[in-house]
Amino acid sequence: MNCMKCGTKLAKDQVFCESCLAEMEKYPVRPGTAVHLPRRNTTDAAKKATVKKKAPTAEDKLRKMRVAVLWLSALVLVLSIVLGAAVIFLSQHIHSGNPDETIGQNYSTISPEDLS
Repeated sequence: MNCMKCGTKLAKDQVFCESCLAEMEKYPVRPGTAVHLPRRNTTDAAKKATVKKKAPTAEDKLRKMRVAVLWLSALVLVLSIVLGAAVIFLSQHIHSGNPDETIGQNYSTISPEDLS
């Protein structure tokens, strides 16, 4: 049998090992207090019931990487569409501010008659 607290190998009639008993004596329980002890798993089936997560295979890693690349590509595509639309909108908005204005015209070429 094993210690119910730490798992150390014990003699037949013991429940806790000496070091766990010494540790538990530091924190005594009042008489009459209900204490819940865990059940022992004595069968081999109970020991095998704990399922360990297996390490991912190379195929699993590759599949995860492909999905990540797909999502990243979609994100880049959406962002480029949004950025392109913003550039088009802003360029049209800037040029539509004054319809009488000629592109490339500067202040030195404006005559006083043009201002009236």
